[in-house]
Amino acid sequence: MKVSQTQTELEERTKQLTIRLVKLAGVFSTDSKHRELGSDFADSVRSMGVNYRSAIRAETRNDFIEKIEEAANDADETIRLLKSCRASGLIGDSLLADLLNEAGQLRDTLVIISHKAKSELRT
Repeated sequence: MKVSQTQTELEERTKQLTIRLVKLAGVFSTDSKHRELGSDFADSVRSMGVNYRSAIRAETRNDFIEKIEEAANDADETIRLLKSCRASGLIGDSLLADLLNEAGQLRDTLVIISHKAKSELRT
């Protein structure tokens, strides 16, 4: 995992994951049984990107930390949904592995950023 990513790189990665999962959500929208799952995917990944961008614009360190933690929680929710798809066999393993890897790396990066910001706040 590359921790020293620039703001632009991280923003691009969150955007690309959002695009991929919104497309996946669109596939689910055609099946009434899985429409809600697709909507949950789209919501969680969009929230991750929105909260990350809100953190970038935060006016205080505490607001930054709060938004980064929200983005990390949204990434965690996305991972949970992907794992549910794996358990139900809705998505192929190769696609799932890649999506889980990217979502996990983004979550881990956001958590590291949060911890670092909290540490800097204490000093």
